[in-house]
Amino acid sequence: MATNPHTTHSAARRTLQVLAIAAAAAVMGAGHSKTLPTYGLDEDDGRDMAAETSHRPTIEAAFPLESYGPGTTAHLLITDKAPQVSIEIRHAGPEAGPVRGNDVMTGVTVTKKHTIGPVSGRRTINVRLGNWASGVYFVRLTAPGGRVGYAPFVLRPKHLGVNRVAVVMPTQTWQAYNHRDDNGDGRADTWYACACQHTARLGRPFLDRGTPPHFKYYEIPFLRWLNHSHPDVDIISDAELKGASGHQLARAYSLLIFSGHHEYVTTHEYDAVTNFRNRGGNLIFLSANNFYWKIVIRGRVMTRVAKWRGRRRDPEPVRPRPDGPDDLLREGRGQGLRRGGFHARRRNPPAQGRAADRQPLEAAGDRSSGNLMTCALVVCALVTAVAQRSPSCRRASSARSQASTIARAPASSGCSARPRSAKVSDISQAKRRTLTSAPTTSA
Repeated sequence: MATNPHTTHSAARRTLQVLAIAAAAAVMGAGHSKTLPTYGLDEDDGRDMAAETSHRPTIEAAFPLESYGPGTTAHLLITDKAPQVSIEIRHAGPEAGPVRGNDVMTGVTVTKKHTIGPVSGRRTINVRLGNWASGVYFVRLTAPGGRVGYAPFVLRPKHLGVNRVAVVMPTQTWQAYNHRDDNGDGRADTWYACACQHTARLGRPFLDRGTPPHFKYYEIPFLRWLNHSHPDVDIISDAELKGASGHQLARAYSLLIFSGHHEYVTTHEYDAVTNFRNRGGNLIFLSANNFYWKIVIRGRVMTRVAKWRGRRRDPEPVRPRPDGPDDLLREGRGQGLRRGGFHARRRNPPAQGRAADRQPLEAAGDRSSGNLMTCALVVCALVTAVAQRSPSCRRASSARSQASTIARAPASSGCSARPRSAKVSDISQAKRRTLTSAPTTSA
């Protein structure tokens, strides 16, 4: 049989690459040397093309919990030494200006800077949180010698459903990609460092002076756009998904947005979001490999168990929403809407259900890169459409046409009898206006 030399050479090259990766993994695992993360050979597995860790002077600190309520006291754990430390709290998202590096967090200051004195290895500071809007916040720590550190946390809403749209931060996935060496053995304490590692601990200080992995690319651009375009949304974390049922989520929200790389979830999270979807909830994923790995959490330790893909869950009946079968996605009714790297789906009521509606939540969806402007258009339209389902606008919206595009009302009135289509140009102009008028802060 004739063979294609190109195919033969490609196969040989691939074999050598696989052997090289396997050999490198064996050496790294045996020697426990500090190296960049090593991965398995699964092409569908999540990758982390880790950049070189920042070596700029810092102060290590972290909050043990993923989220806190407004008006509560959070406990900041500082695990470093410094003769004098000052702290202040900032809100990530409302600021403007460039983000210069993976080890920088920017935000608008919400508290005054004050000095807490010296720290010597391990000290817990009580941090009083205000009644601020939900969002991603962080404590900025400074010390002599140009040392800067960040301790991020999610400030959840007073209760689920303050707004009808929620954006979920991937707080568990942040820690899975945290390559910090906690026990000082020379190897990062995450399963991405070695095939022999199966656990990662929550509540750890992040590398890069405390900045969550990929925060510059996944979270901050969307948070900025959201703050300047649609600030009336709830920001929650994996902790809120672990503490709520699908019924509670469906009563609180019409739309859940997973804006970042939401790869690691527990069984409860998976089932709650699936049940939310089956009760008529909308889902938007703005990244790939979402809900990809099953984890088990005992205490504050995550254990990676298995992939969700292929693990079929018992199907649930699709339930109607209490506010009727109105469909926020005018196109692709019941089929879902796929654009680039995200997947948005609206569930149908039982009378219109079909076999596809009884399938479990598929995690990865498309793995192609997303179109940012298409994402912005659809998210903007959906957020506005959901906001218009408030009681004050529902009477006006009942007379509108249900057959054409998703409409948004003028910001001045909150609702309108004659809506206009949300266009890409509208969003671009709004972004330019808000970004140029927003206050600028430095890290």
